[in-house]
Amino acid sequence: MARITREQLLNVKLKEKEVPIKALGGDILMRELSVAQQDKVRESCTKGVDGEGKPIIDLSGFRRKLVMETIVDPILQPEDFEALKKLPGGVFNELQNAAIEINGLQKDLKSEVKN
Repeated sequence: MARITREQLLNVKLKEKEVPIKALGGDILMRELSVAQQDKVRESCTKGVDGEGKPIIDLSGFRRKLVMETIVDPILQPEDFEALKKLPGGVFNELQNAAIEINGLQKDLKSEVKN
């Protein structure tokens, strides 16, 4: 296998994916978050640190912010953050699972839930 160049590494395009939402009978467009965007989402959901100095994450807020930041079409507005709470669980879980998958966060979220 050939070694990649610095330019190749630093210019990787973020993935986009049409995601079918069965419960709504249509698709949405999701885009992978950059590291900076992922950090912004995590930091916005941190509620301090525990006794061991580990960040305390508001997972319900994290899940909604991850979904909001990952969906690019339809465009969601800041006020939609609270409205996401009213979605049926099955619909939100489809959105959340797709956002977790496109961002490769399966292992990260498992470790955060354990901590």
